[in-house]
Amino acid sequence: MWKLTESILLVWIVFWFIQSCTPKQPVQVDTDVKYTVVVVDTTGLYNPADSSRHSLVAGATLNANSTEYVKNYTFRTDDSGKVVIEGVIASNYRLDAHYPVSRGTALLGSRTVSIISVTDVVDTIYLSPIQLAPVLINEIYYAGPQNNIYFFYDQYIELFNRADSTVYLDGMILTRCRTSPEFRVLMDTVDYVQNVYAYQFPGTPGGNDYPLEPGEYIVIATDAYDHSQTVTNAVDLSHADFEFFNQYRNDYDNPDVPNLLNIIPNIGVDFYIGLGCDAVVLADGSSYEVVMVSTSHGDRLYCNVPISTVLDGVEYGSASTAKGLTYRIDTGKAGGGLQKYSGKTIQRANPFQDTNNSTNDFQITNGPTPGYQ
Repeated sequence: MWKLTESILLVWIVFWFIQSCTPKQPVQVDTDVKYTVVVVDTTGLYNPADSSRHSLVAGATLNANSTEYVKNYTFRTDDSGKVVIEGVIASNYRLDAHYPVSRGTALLGSRTVSIISVTDVVDTIYLSPIQLAPVLINEIYYAGPQNNIYFFYDQYIELFNRADSTVYLDGMILTRCRTSPEFRVLMDTVDYVQNVYAYQFPGTPGGNDYPLEPGEYIVIATDAYDHSQTVTNAVDLSHADFEFFNQYRNDYDNPDVPNLLNIIPNIGVDFYIGLGCDAVVLADGSSYEVVMVSTSHGDRLYCNVPISTVLDGVEYGSASTAKGLTYRIDTGKAGGGLQKYSGKTIQRANPFQDTNNSTNDFQITNGPTPGYQ
């Protein structure tokens, strides 16, 4: 639905895009560096038959993300559990190792290392088990349909229950993260994600009024409206499962669709996300804090969500744009090469897989598929 008031929002999004998607490119290539990493499991989950509890993990994914430049690499351990990192940009790196054990459990390990003029270093990453969230962000449609009127109001987020049991969405929170340069310097040191938007599902965290069945997909629309009435090839979201609704403004509201409500009072816009790059987080809603923060653009309210409550997070944008979401939630970035107003979308290549690296987990598809894979 075209809204005249959105012209102001469009200017704001363009400004935000310029500010938050500025790349920092590598300045030095060192083809002589060589750094060997051995990935080891001491839990017995990788190989229960190994009584030594010191198993070398073959087939583990190792992500190397520069902490100084917009550069990341993905490796896989060989049969002896080793990865040789060579021919990379000389930099300090965060190394994240991941090995899925089952649908609900994975082995993870990480460390920060300096790979600068090294030729004969062997390091070890020890894995620890984590319980994987049952609900994942499966698809983010943000680019808008092909059109010539700058129409992008048919955005939506799709969730998927990959567990074998019912999950209840009561009180969960979906957020648009703060990815500005001011916060990027802090994001890997604080214990929360700071958010520009935060909208909450109806119900109380821990309640059981809004079930998501095993294998079920749900769609949360910015506006639960048939957008093809405005732009022919836009998405009909009139039958979405939920809708973002900003009760602090004159927002469109489909009375037949339950609302996620805005929890940051001074936000005067609907839940729109960047057409070029952004980050979205799903949290269980058990804890959050709305705080006033002084920024270079003045004082404003943000919502801090503890990382311990985050179920899933996805960052998207081109590989050359600066990282905006902490590596503890997403070590990669989806959507590389996706153009604005292309009608394309990003979704998980495998809805059951979550390696905390959206570069690997997501793929670009030719059109949105709300409610199914």
